[in-house]
Amino acid sequence: MRSLLLIDTSAWRRIASDPTASQAYDDLLATHDGLAHCTPQLLEWGYSARNAADRESTITAVRAAGEFLPLSEDVGDRAMDLQKLLWAGNIGRAVGVFDLLIAAHALVYSTSSVAVTVVHYDTDYEHVSAVEPSFRQQWIVPRGTVA
Repeated sequence: MRSLLLIDTSAWRRIASDPTASQAYDDLLATHDGLAHCTPQLLEWGYSARNAADRESTITAVRAAGEFLPLSEDVGDRAMDLQKLLWAGNIGRAVGVFDLLIAAHALVYSTSSVAVTVVHYDTDYEHVSAVEPSFRQQWIVPRGTVA
């Protein structure tokens, strides 16, 4: 089975600024088949850019480094299903819209031959796991260990 990593911006910020998170990222890359990216993730990175040039270089580098998972009707439907499950679990506002879409991408594109894991430093993805046990997520480093 191929294994792809979908890196949330919460993890990227730590990877860029913390040596422990950077080493954890290198270790993950050594044990997985590659990176994946999706539109909501790219939009988050574009929003976090310092300026237009930073946005362009970041988006270009990310697109070149991994497999693109298209935004589809199935992804939208899965995100809606996740939100419904969160509300049923009394945590309807615990996960932001973009994180729901990123989680939905990982779920839709995980198949019998591909496993997509969201790597993060964000409790939103733990909430998704609480209502959807098949969702693969991993903290880049243990919660609370980096700023």
